[in-house]
Amino acid sequence: MDIPSSLASSLVLYLGFASLATIKSGSLALLAGIAAQQGLVDGWVVALAIIGAGVLSDEVRYSLGARFGPRLLERFPALAARIDQFRPRLETHAQAVILFYRFFKSVRLIGAFAAGLLKVDRNVFSGLNFAGAVLWTAFWLPIGMFASETLGSHAAPAAIAGSLCLILIYGLWASIARQRRLV
Repeated sequence: MDIPSSLASSLVLYLGFASLATIKSGSLALLAGIAAQQGLVDGWVVALAIIGAGVLSDEVRYSLGARFGPRLLERFPALAARIDQFRPRLETHAQAVILFYRFFKSVRLIGAFAAGLLKVDRNVFSGLNFAGAVLWTAFWLPIGMFASETLGSHAAPAAIAGSLCLILIYGLWASIARQRRLV
């Protein structure tokens, strides 16, 4: 493999991992760990990319919540309902919630928005946001590396198939839950 094509493919992988980190998918860091273990990317560089993208995306969500939160809640009642469910936890345990919300699928994308909306101190949020991103990456990346070591060349297809199965199961569960609430 020549250096320019190797550099280009690595850059595409790093940018892909960083951009996908904005949606806080655990499977992303898992796949990044597999890619790092198989030598496709540098583990430290991809970890920094995932941490950086996660922190920046949450800072943007915090700012949106602080600046436009009340207007968005008026316009989107479903979002208001989710924030109302999340609000008591954030008000009583703000530091723990900010540190760990990215680990819970149900609040992963609204946690930073809610913190901004509820005017959690920006410096407190930013410090805990960074620490949470480091913890989250340090949790998932090594699991991917271990899976790659254990499964060898079958790790990436197994991780992709497993992620797709989990998405399908979650989709079915959410659909059934929605149906039960409507009846």
